[in-house]
Amino acid sequence: MFSFFGGRGLVTLQQGDVIHNFSSIQQDIFLTAYASFVCELLDKATEERQKNEYLFELAYAILRDIDEGYDAQILTQIFEMKMLNLLGLYPVMDRALFVAKRKDILTFLVQVTELVCHRCFERDPYRMHLPENVVKLLRLFYMFRIDRLGEIHVKPETKAWLEKAIDTYYDEKSGLYLKSKKFLRDMSKWSGILEKKDED
Repeated sequence: MFSFFGGRGLVTLQQGDVIHNFSSIQQDIFLTAYASFVCELLDKATEERQKNEYLFELAYAILRDIDEGYDAQILTQIFEMKMLNLLGLYPVMDRALFVAKRKDILTFLVQVTELVCHRCFERDPYRMHLPENVVKLLRLFYMFRIDRLGEIHVKPETKAWLEKAIDTYYDEKSGLYLKSKKFLRDMSKWSGILEKKDED
């Protein structure tokens, strides 16, 4: 918690108190990388001095859950989906673009920010065909309340699909370049190397 003093220009930090030290994040380079990404995305997506209690609670909840051992990759993906509206991106995740039958929703359209059913694939050349469970998770991440988060069990291949869909969407639509995201992408290569060394 911080106390600031100042007018319209630069402000002066008067006092700071530690409420939660996030000790697990501090001691793990991988968790630190995910936490850094959350903070950088929050910084890039928000305006200075714009009060937003929801965003504070959301970011704090994500960092707290990362620190408590929940799946950091899934938590950052949830955060990315929930930040879309703040970035001026409003994906329609509750119905298909052309045919509003939820059971048919199978494809995420990167260019038009929609979902589309299998009968309308040819109506958008930029479609990204995703497994049905991945689309359901994208919709869930976008809509559900973080305080209802329970145990997270997502297969590695599903997480890879989620990462591909979200990264592609951000790259195409947001215009953001985040150093922490590049670090996370590189980090996935390191973890593979480290796992091989452990096996040897």
